[in-house]
Amino acid sequence: GHSLGGLVSLLAARDIELPVQRIVCLGSPLTGSGAARAVNDRGLGFGMGRSARVLLKGLEHAPPQREVGAIAGTLEVGLGRVFGTFDGPHDGTVGVDETRLPGLVDHFEVRASHMGLLVSRVAAEAAVNFLRSGRFGG
Repeated sequence: GHSLGGLVSLLAARDIELPVQRIVCLGSPLTGSGAARAVNDRGLGFGMGRSARVLLKGLEHAPPQREVGAIAGTLEVGLGRVFGTFDGPHDGTVGVDETRLPGLVDHFEVRASHMGLLVSRVAAEAAVNFLRSGRFGG
């Protein structure tokens, strides 16, 4: 899943009955979003609705019964720069460090912005490799 979709996927993956074995998170703020915290600090957190808690705090660990990989963008273009500051590389919305979660099987960086991850051939090929083999490199 992309962005919040990755967090939703991991929350759903806690259900042992799901037939999914591998999950790819694409530009997902797995440990919480600094941009979301900045929006919240400015009194605009109501716009996050029911997603606020997971966007602000993230998750503690990848679901142990699944193989989870994360792809992070490093092209620093996007609206997240308006609201937040980043300590390291980012995709304009999510910091690379926010995509690293204990329990990940693999992590991969792509030169793409947050929205650019959706149309990146490199990200798509890496995701397919992970879903087939459990590794982004194939």
